[in-house]
Amino acid sequence: MYSLLPALVSGLFIAYGFYVLAAKGLNKTTGSFFLLCMTTFFWQGTWAVLYTVEANPASADQLIRFGYVLIAFLPTTLYHFLTEITDRHSERRWVGMSYAISAVFAALCVGSDWFIDGHYSYFWGYYPKAGCCIPCMCCKPRS
Repeated sequence: MYSLLPALVSGLFIAYGFYVLAAKGLNKTTGSFFLLCMTTFFWQGTWAVLYTVEANPASADQLIRFGYVLIAFLPTTLYHFLTEITDRHSERRWVGMSYAISAVFAALCVGSDWFIDGHYSYFWGYYPKAGCCIPCMCCKPRS
């Protein structure tokens, strides 16, 4: 029930991506739009599956980390699409750097607890628990 909306949004994004590719063909602008749609599709699709995983915390943690890898690339794919649609060719090197930074964030999502530190269990399913990327007193539980 609670996974219905993310599943619907996921389906709409993949449909829009394929529609634009079919209607306009593959070029730099449509390719970057399709990449944005694919990133959103997999992110929302992962959340839809996450909300249906019951009593399996290990699977929930894997889905959460996969979802956040995609979230790490979401601003970059949007930046890439906006750069292409506005013909700002001077921004392309910054787009490449943004993809590199997103890859670092994605690696940190998978390989550390800096961004994701487990999950909460709610009535609708599991939800990510934010990690702490700066070791300080505010992030550690007080005794």
